[in-house]
Amino acid sequence: MPSTPIASPWTPYGLSDDPFFQAPLAPSDDAARPISLFVGREEEVQLLGGQVVGSSSSRAIIQGPAGVGKTSFVNRLKVALAEQGVLTHEQPVRVRAGMSPRQLCAEVLRVLLQIRATQAPAPGIAEKTAKLASKGARDDDAFWRRVGHLVEGEDTTAVGVTLGVPVANIGVQRERGRIPAEVDELSLDAELAQAVARLSAGGTRHVLIHVDNLENLSGADAAAAAALVQNLRDSFLIDHSHWLFVGTDDIERRVFRTTEQVGGIIPFAVDLEPLPPAAVAEVLQRRYQHLRRGRNLTPPVEPEVAAALYRRYRGDLRNFLRLLSRAVQHHAITSPGTPLGAGELVALMAPRYWPELVKRVGETDARHLAAIYAGKPYGAEFRVADAVQTIGNISQPAASKLVQRLLAAGVVAQSRAEGKSVYYRLRSGDLTIALGLS
Repeated sequence: MPSTPIASPWTPYGLSDDPFFQAPLAPSDDAARPISLFVGREEEVQLLGGQVVGSSSSRAIIQGPAGVGKTSFVNRLKVALAEQGVLTHEQPVRVRAGMSPRQLCAEVLRVLLQIRATQAPAPGIAEKTAKLASKGARDDDAFWRRVGHLVEGEDTTAVGVTLGVPVANIGVQRERGRIPAEVDELSLDAELAQAVARLSAGGTRHVLIHVDNLENLSGADAAAAAALVQNLRDSFLIDHSHWLFVGTDDIERRVFRTTEQVGGIIPFAVDLEPLPPAAVAEVLQRRYQHLRRGRNLTPPVEPEVAAALYRRYRGDLRNFLRLLSRAVQHHAITSPGTPLGAGELVALMAPRYWPELVKRVGETDARHLAAIYAGKPYGAEFRVADAVQTIGNISQPAASKLVQRLLAAGVVAQSRAEGKSVYYRLRSGDLTIALGLS
């Protein structure tokens, strides 16, 4: 029996790929996700960029809720700074749980080695000019080789010779080994300062260091991160080094403002607010045009329709784009190449998002939540008294316990209080889809 060929769901729309991708825009010349698709936040780019190019050393915090677009923003900033001659790197330095100061310095040195590699001449040119290299250049090479040995280790080859009888039977054995990195045996502060000094070419260039992964820290992890940055305070003051610390919207308070010594060297944090709906419409318009294939283009979801749906996600652009991608791919199976309206999208995806809600709170509590929101719009609030009234056959204490379970599961959040009345609402756009709310 011949099989049906599998076709791309995007081709009938006149698109070469998924316009709702959630991966960050690339700081390099990536044809799939170029930084030219970035929209908005120019004021923040100018603010941070001006701080870097206008000072000998700087530190800044970039924070915002999950999915707001922090990584794409940092990549946009890196492109703008690179155009001004600032040395940057693509992959961030990532903070790990339990990381020691020496280990973080080692990760930064690895990044600086990568930056230096992009500045070095091509191998062929290096060979031709080796005889003409100055003593300073040779010293520079020796320094970077030493840094590489310190943070990466060194490959070795041991040769063993065995003599047999008769003597003509000689065997040669080679064993490859590795001298481990010396990170755990010594401080790397001096090497870090010297590496930045060498890259800055005597202070004529700025070096940007992007530190990431400060996300969703537990109490203990936040305290450990605060201790880590306090221990490395002097390293953050190295001339010609510019540090960007990126994380969720509470890292300034929980990590960098716990001590006066650290808080005093970081003048401000940049809070990335959610993109407004009009900007999201422009994001999609740019993506559609970038991925356009041929003359005929049919937007899978009209930008204005998408912008209206985005409001319920309260800035979580990543999960919003995930919703659009999943919805259009399901829709394209039965109606390829036809636009998807807001009502159709919610009706299509509600049964697919419902099981995810059930996994979080259980079937009974999910049904109770659906009863609370029956006939209400996606942004509606409710009280415990409303739960008693709408669910039926449930007592006030039982309804209070239900709300507490929903709070603990992260499904609802307290929105406001008026006198003795406390109001709650759904925490995410995905939940409004699961409940089929208009």
